[in-house]
Parts: sequence; C-alpha cells; structure tokens
Amino acid sequence: MGTLAGWTLLLVAVVLQGSLAGHLQFLGCQPDLILTATLCLGLLLGPEKGGLLGVAGGLLEGVLVGSNPGSFLVSRCAAGLLAGAVSARLFRENRLVPVTLIFAGTALAELVFFVMSPSASFVPYLRLALGEGVWNSAVALAAYPLAARWVGR
Repeated sequence: MGTLAGWTLLLVAVVLQGSLAGHLQFLGCQPDLILTATLCLGLLLGPEKGGLLGVAGGLLEGVLVGSNPGSFLVSRCAAGLLAGAVSARLFRENRLVPVTLIFAGTALAELVFFVMSPSASFVPYLRLALGEGVWNSAVALAAYPLAARWVGR
C-alpha cells in the first residue's frame, strides 16, 4: 500500500500547494507542501521511491509555478533521494528527527535549485529558503505522522 498511498499524498500536496499555500504567507515566506510531502515520503519509503516521487513532485511543481520545471525536477529528486538514503540510518520514531531532516532537505533542495536557476542575489534567496525551511518543518510536525500512518509505517 505504501507506493499507492505515496502517490496519493503527493497529488494531495500538489492540490493544496496550488490552492492553500499562497494564503499561508508569513514574512514573505510560504510552505512548499510538495517538497514537504516528497521529503516525508522519502523518509518513509526509502531512496528509490523518494527519488521517483521527487521527480514527479518537482515536475508537477514546475508546471504549477510555470517556470524552471527542470530545476524543480532535479532539486526535488535529489531531496527525496537523500531523505530516503538518510532514513535507513536514523530513528524516524523521534518526532524531532523528521522535522530536522525536513529543514535540511529543504535547504538542500533550494541550494540545488539556486545553482541550477540562479536569481539576482543569493542573500534574499537564502532568507526565503530559510523561511521556507521553517515553514516546511512546522508543517512536517503534523504531516509526517499522518503520512506514516497513511503509508503503513
């Protein structure tokens, strides 16, 4: 059931990103629900499925945003793959571990995205990426346990 549930959760995240995330802005930052779902699922399902879900999530996010689909695809694939690879070595039952990894995974994904699609200045981009990481970590407090239950882990 894990893979089908993972795809379902990713599609729910895409719908919520397009309809809800823009209304959750705080200090110019908003959560990236697709990336958060990709990272949670990578932690729960392992590197292969995490990378595959990252490719799909990145492509869908690029289409949703309307620009840089290749950069979204590669950065989200790297994040999902790394989350899955790290999950085998950590205690996912501790709630702080996934939340910390979601923050680190967000930082990695945004760094890869910046390298592939540089913006005018790194400092404002870094501020937004860190704010997004805080948002994604906060969302993961609720999303990770729900995803774990949904995929049966």
